Amino acid sequence: MAVLEDLVLRNPDLHDAIELAITACMAGKGFAYQPSPWASELLGDQRFGITDELAAAENGYAIPVADRVLAEGSMQSRPALEREAFFGRGDRATIDEWKGGNSSVDVGGCLEEGADAVLGSFVAWASVYDRVRWLADESARSRDADPRAIAVLAEWVECMENAGYQTTSPVYDPPIDGGVEAAVTDASCHASSGLTEVWTAVEVEVQWDLLADHADALAGLIAETTIPLTP
Repeated sequence: MAVLEDLVLRNPDLHDAIELAITACMAGKGFAYQPSPWASELLGDQRFGITDELAAAENGYAIPVADRVLAEGSMQSRPALEREAFFGRGDRATIDEWKGGNSSVDVGGCLEEGADAVLGSFVAWASVYDRVRWLADESARSRDADPRAIAVLAEWVECMENAGYQTTSPVYDPPIDGGVEAAVTDASCHASSGLTEVWTAVEVEVQWDLLADHADALAGLIAETTIPLTP
């Protein structure tokens, strides 16, 4: 995992504490709540495309549905009173985003209460989270332009072409119509080209620079993280 993803997603102690607070809040309102898994468990293995040949042979490009369901997402289909207990009454708070736009998040309810109990301020946390995700997008753009990343991508593309698949990227253009066979080939080409290792190394370099440049803005999140923030 790259640094910024670790910062936001791989934080099990913090995540579990928030989920525990939400669960207690929902129980106090008379509802059972199923805590969500870490987002990193769902996203990490396929950040740069499919890499596990055994998983590819079993599921193709699909992540098993059971592993994709997050409690917050499934909450949208719950009865109205339960949704209100979780999300609040629908009031929204506006967050100033990094590039001057606006982002709105639901406030009130156990989602906010659980985050507030652990973090002190859900809205402040969400604001920093938005900044981290923007920085992660910036690092991806820098990675895509790096000569090392370009070279290893060319190796992956050639490997796929040799197997009969026309594609330009394991992230943006995987040959999902090829089903299980294509997915297994894709994972094999990841391994033979070393794409995941090279792209990760490039992104980590970029992201350490981004963390240094924006350390003050990220100070609150950095203080809460469980990973060591040193190169």
